[in-house]
Amino acid sequence: MLQTAATKSERSGLAAPSNVVRRGRIFHFRRVVPADLRDGLKRREFVRMLGA
Repeated sequence: MLQTAATKSERSGLAAPSNVVRRGRIFHFRRVVPADLRDGLKRREFVRMLGA
């Protein structure tokens, strides 16, 4: 049976929230902008860099 290496979060039992994305060594918060607000905000998603 072939086993794959578990990621650090899988080994610790902790998973990152689905709206937190890691880009390199920096974590970013991402949230989809509702369709009815996209025209006014001129964007499809809201992204902010986290201080972690």
